[in-house]
Amino acid sequence: MNHLFIESEGPYEGTTAEYNGHGSVDKEVVDDIAGFILNRS
Repeated sequence: MNHLFIESEGPYEGTTAEYNGHGSVDKEVVDDIAGFILNRS
């Protein structure tokens, strides 16, 4: 994953050019953040 929590793949993998494309935050990251938030009380 890159710094935006998007899977790095394709011809621009590992380069700054990969930040110019579209992508979705990995589901595992979303689940981890949600779990952290929901467990704070």
